Amino acid sequence: RKIVFCVLLIFCFFSSFAQKETLNNFDIFVGKWERDIKIGMTHEFWEKVDANIFKGKSLNIVGVDSTVLESILIKKVDMETYYIVTVAGQNNEKPVQFKLVKIENNTFVFENLKHAFPQIIIYKFISKEILNAQT
Repeated sequence: RKIVFCVLLIFCFFSSFAQKETLNNFDIFVGKWERDIKIGMTHEFWEKVDANIFKGKSLNIVGVDSTVLESILIKKVDMETYYIVTVAGQNNEKPVQFKLVKIENNTFVFENLKHAFPQIIIYKFISKEILNAQT
């Protein structure tokens, strides 16, 4: 019984550590990111809501007018992490989930192979000032 208890205790410790580590990796998202496009600027804003949720939104800004393009959550559900996006004018305004499949060198890869487009979303943080997001 002692061996089983010790193994269970060790497993719980490492599971807890791995969960906290994954969530800490997303702190890099927090802040404001911008991208030039032909008709103005796109801004992506991220905040940490709590230990399990990061909230983002993407805005298109032309002059003094802004339009919300998408609302995003990065959310820990059980032992999985999801990028959940609701895009204005698409998918009947319903959220689409992409599962985190890889984190490496400040690159985050989310995937939903059942979705028509996109199936993969990649965020690559080049530096503290430069973010490359692609689908």
